[in-house]
Amino acid sequence: MIAGQTADTAIELAVDADLSLNQSGFFAVVAKPKGQINPTHVTIQKTDRKLLLDGAPLDAAFCVFSIRVNDRNADWGSIPALEQAYSEFTNAILSNKRKEAQEALAGFNRQLVISPDLIAADKDRLKKKAEADLKAAFPGGGQSSRTSLARFENRILSDLNLYDDPVPPNRP
Repeated sequence: MIAGQTADTAIELAVDADLSLNQSGFFAVVAKPKGQINPTHVTIQKTDRKLLLDGAPLDAAFCVFSIRVNDRNADWGSIPALEQAYSEFTNAILSNKRKEAQEALAGFNRQLVISPDLIAADKDRLKKKAEADLKAAFPGGGQSSRTSLARFENRILSDLNLYDDPVPPNRP
């Protein structure tokens, strides 16, 4: 509605600090002063998601939205900063220089820390998986064999398989 206005338009929003995001739900922003509507009398029409007040259409502008709780980020493997840092890490492994690989792993871990796109549990899982990659690449000391490094050829971030899903057929 705001985009179609011909005069200056302002929207004021506030955040309810008591809003719990532990479960999914529908929410609404209504163009009425606080206290004019009893929220317990408001329902959402199932067919078109319009707001109803005591069963009748609400006589105010409103926006209905949903918040869905999901502990999985489907796009985790395509976060650009993490993709780049993981690529630098695998390239360092392929150079067969443990110190460079450790430094690149530290860079990857820094990107994990500052990433706003992942929850803490996912960051911890990715960190452990990348550390396991370093150990697999250099199992006994400073140098590794070409055979153990072969698995890092063409490796991408999503190969870390954050949620331990079945491996897609197009990836080894």
